[in-house]
Amino acid sequence: MSEMVKNIFTIIAAGLVLLAGVFILRFVVRLAWKFVRTALIILSVMIIAGYFFGIFDISFQEIGIKGLLP
Repeated sequence: MSEMVKNIFTIIAAGLVLLAGVFILRFVVRLAWKFVRTALIILSVMIIAGYFFGIFDISFQEIGIKGLLP
């Protein structure tokens, strides 16, 4: 096989790897975002439940939010 044909095959292979990499990266980012979103929802629920059950003491008047609590 000539050197020119090898170079063409190498360029085609590199293009296919780059194209596949884009789709693989999109899949990985979507999968990671699902885990991050789930973790944020669980954290939010834990903070809200902790506040209502008295585990966390959040004082709105100390941080300057007036009108929320008497």
